Amino acid sequence: MTTPISSDPLRDGLLAYNHLSIGSSNLLSGLQQQLDLLVVATTPISTRALALMSAEENICLTKAYIDELLGHLETSHKVESFLKSGPGRDIDTYLRHLEALEAALKYLETHSDLLSAQEAYGHAELVHGKAMKDCEADFGSTLGQQGSATMPSAALLTKQATENLQVAAVQAQLEVISGPPLDRLQRLAAAMMNSQHMTCVDVYKQVRGRTVESIMRLVGYEPNSTLSSLQVQSADQLEKTVNSWNLQLRVMAVVAASELDLARSIWPSPFDEAACIGVLSSVMRTLIQQGSDVAGLRKGGSSRVFVLLEMNKHLKEVLPLLEELLGHMNRFGQYLSELRNLYTLLARTARSAFSEFEMSVERDNSKAQTVDGTVHPQCAHILSFLRRLFSYPNTEVLFSTGRDAHDDDAYNEEARSTSGMSAGQSSTAADSSRKAAKVADSPVSVSSSHATQTVGAAVETVMGGLLHSMEFKSKLYKIPALGAVFLMNNVNYMVSASDKTEGKLMLSKTWLKKHRDMVEEYAQQYHALTWQPVVKALERILSGEEVQPSDHAKWREWVKAKWKAFNTAFEAIYMAQTGWTIPDARLKCSVRKAIKQDLLPAYEAFFEEYSTVEFSVNRSKYVRYSPDKVEAFIDKDLFEGQPMDFTKVRPQATSGSRPL
Repeated sequence: MTTPISSDPLRDGLLAYNHLSIGSSNLLSGLQQQLDLLVVATTPISTRALALMSAEENICLTKAYIDELLGHLETSHKVESFLKSGPGRDIDTYLRHLEALEAALKYLETHSDLLSAQEAYGHAELVHGKAMKDCEADFGSTLGQQGSATMPSAALLTKQATENLQVAAVQAQLEVISGPPLDRLQRLAAAMMNSQHMTCVDVYKQVRGRTVESIMRLVGYEPNSTLSSLQVQSADQLEKTVNSWNLQLRVMAVVAASELDLARSIWPSPFDEAACIGVLSSVMRTLIQQGSDVAGLRKGGSSRVFVLLEMNKHLKEVLPLLEELLGHMNRFGQYLSELRNLYTLLARTARSAFSEFEMSVERDNSKAQTVDGTVHPQCAHILSFLRRLFSYPNTEVLFSTGRDAHDDDAYNEEARSTSGMSAGQSSTAADSSRKAAKVADSPVSVSSSHATQTVGAAVETVMGGLLHSMEFKSKLYKIPALGAVFLMNNVNYMVSASDKTEGKLMLSKTWLKKHRDMVEEYAQQYHALTWQPVVKALERILSGEEVQPSDHAKWREWVKAKWKAFNTAFEAIYMAQTGWTIPDARLKCSVRKAIKQDLLPAYEAFFEEYSTVEFSVNRSKYVRYSPDKVEAFIDKDLFEGQPMDFTKVRPQATSGSRPL
């Protein structure tokens, strides 16, 4: 059983705790009252101390402000003497001083309410303006000097433009400006751009523009060339001018790549593109204008088609490169559009010149003849014209057309190597050319065989007009056999010329076979007019169709007459036809072979039968030419274009001897 706890000690403890709590609370209250009295007593002192601290802080801030203001007020005077000397001496220090001046300008601009700041700002602005002009002058001077120092040679430009255009036009190949000079230009440009001194871009355009003009002059560039100067040039001079223009166009693409690279290394975007376009624009405008002037020339006749095709060819190569290089620049779009229009204009003008050529062939009615029946100069000229025409890789532009000459889409249509064409051969050369030139407006691609047929039809029309002209001229010969030789030579030349072009004239197999057959027909016609009468006369004698007189005296006279008739005919043919010409060696050999195959067997039989009989005391007077001699005359002398006199070649035989 547990013992109960007494409650008295617990009560006593609680009473003691309560007594202590009351005492502590009274003590704290007394202390609080004393503290309140202390605060009241020290408040004036604290307020005064805070005021002093605030005043000290304001004094420090004011002093710093005044010091900064005074520093900026004096900056322009401090840096003026150094900036006056320009950036040439020490560009690093110069640019540091310039930065300090620009900082002062910005500071003083925000304190323009102060009279002293206004005066200092005015002076700083004057100093800064002069510094910008000095920077601009140094920039232009450095740019010009380096442009002259790094001027490429004409040989290098020509090599890059002709041998390495694809690479050079999309990746800078010319050494323009590099190293410390480039670094100097970059820093000066950055300083002027930071100061919003934008005239430095114009200086760049002017200086580099002059440098580019100097580079272009190395390859014949003449900015002052006019249409009137072109109109008085001879054909050779115009060809040289166009060749120079073609080279300049290609060099322009090479130069453009280097100029774009330089502009990007100096200027931030978009000023780099603006600077590059400003540099190239003058030369580009001049080249476009000169190209348009050449396209607009009406002199030179149909031969100007070669000049136009040459320009069109080079423009077709350069345009895609310029588009790849500069096509992303909106400001350059105008020049690319004008170049595309020029491309189309050149193609259309070339087609017009070719149409003139077709019509000139068809309408030729000149009566000029070749004395010896050789290839007519007109035939040779036209075939030479066609061979040269089809040596160009872009001849297809003569037989295809874009929409409008001022439509950018026309360039894309013209540039296709295979275009959609409609074939058709007309009764006239002009109609044929127009039909061959039609192209569907929709971007439809037609097979290359169709295009080949169209080109072949146009060429066949020209050939048809040429043949018609040759047939007209052949009828002017008083000797029909010579007319046949003339046609044989010219048609053979037409066929041979096509063979030598390795199919570039695109004449059909049917046309070639037909005209080869025509050569044979004219050869047979010549043979029938010249040698068949002689051969038939001999055959009538040998076959007995012509009755020999039974009387010996009359028989002798008859034999003399037959020899005399052969000699007269052969000598007449020989003296005439040694002056005729068959320039094609194989054709000449073939014609001679046909003569010998037909004439010699009959003559040999006649010679064997009548050369040894007693019909005259002076047989050599009648028996003049042995079969071997006749064969030699045919093989060596006929159709050589050198008329022979029989008094110099006739053999002299003694009585009773057998002539050679």
